[in-house]
Amino acid sequence: MTLEEKIGQMSQVRHFEDIASDSDIATKFIGSVIHTQGPAPGNGALGWQNRFRALQEKALSTRLGIPLLFAVDAVHGQNTFQGATIFPHNIGLGATGNRNLVREAAAITAIETQATGFNWTFSPCVAIPYNEKWGRVYEAYSESTTLTSEMAVASIEGHQGVLSSRRTVMATAKHFIGDGATDYGVEGGDTTLSMHQISERLLPPYRAAVAAKVGAVMASFNTLSGIPMHSNKVLINDTLKESMGFDGIVITDWKGYSRFGGTAIINAGIDMVMAVDGDLDFFQKDILAGISNKTIAVERIDDAVRRILRQKFRLGLFDNPFPDISLIPEIGKQIHRDKARQAVRESLVLLKNKDQVLPIKKGIHKIVVVGEHAN
Repeated sequence: MTLEEKIGQMSQVRHFEDIASDSDIATKFIGSVIHTQGPAPGNGALGWQNRFRALQEKALSTRLGIPLLFAVDAVHGQNTFQGATIFPHNIGLGATGNRNLVREAAAITAIETQATGFNWTFSPCVAIPYNEKWGRVYEAYSESTTLTSEMAVASIEGHQGVLSSRRTVMATAKHFIGDGATDYGVEGGDTTLSMHQISERLLPPYRAAVAAKVGAVMASFNTLSGIPMHSNKVLINDTLKESMGFDGIVITDWKGYSRFGGTAIINAGIDMVMAVDGDLDFFQKDILAGISNKTIAVERIDDAVRRILRQKFRLGLFDNPFPDISLIPEIGKQIHRDKARQAVRESLVLLKNKDQVLPIKKGIHKIVVVGEHAN
């Protein structure tokens, strides 16, 4: 592989916003496409499949014909597609305490995610929330390290199953690490736990995820005692990869390359970059420059690309790169919705109205709503 081909494999873009045309998939050797909120293909699931088929054909037209990974945040069902089966968020699934149900929910989500053309989901979130003011507590299963670890394994098993099956997707454990434990619950803030506390409280779900052969891990927005997690070599490379034996892909979070140190995050162990919002050309050129001036070793790039290709082989993409049209009738089918209703029922938690907090007393005239979107 040329350097350009390798760096292309490390690049993930949005298919409408971050490339000038579909031809960029081939000319820039893109390795992965992410779909977020925004423009979507028409004509339902078939429209999505046809869109991704066209992009895959561009990737396969290159000299090496390496297929694309198609990624999505299907975090409580295939929640980006109208008509898909929607499950409770992780906080609800954690409240069920039902590992088999979590496994079944993930398997259903995987089928419906594949039916819309995707082969990679950014789920499960295995954060341990330390502060209820953290705005993403609902993404976590529990403040219990043990329960979170068990739910993480169930979710990964459900999503991935036999990874080369056309009915499963690659899972992602996120966000590594300390996203739910920042000071004052600030999203993307600083986590000031000791390494002992991290090892005892936050790492067990990742150890469990690695043992369950999770395909990817996503780095976190937060810092750890002032060091951005995206560039924390001790935890990403030395701990996650070398000590824990993780052999999958470590991916940035949104725009992680330009936000958290450029080439430093690659040296720390990041393998794939969400090269969004103008980052694509900057990332690809910056890596080439880093190799040229020897601030990045070619061996680090080779390791990243091996990990990406390994997961593509495990997914069976070199044999079956295109979406399976026969899965479309699976989307939102009644048996799936029945399972979602079961999840909702089991997630319900009865609270005690201690000290008669409710109903709100008539004498209270002002209630303060705070936060970035309070108005």
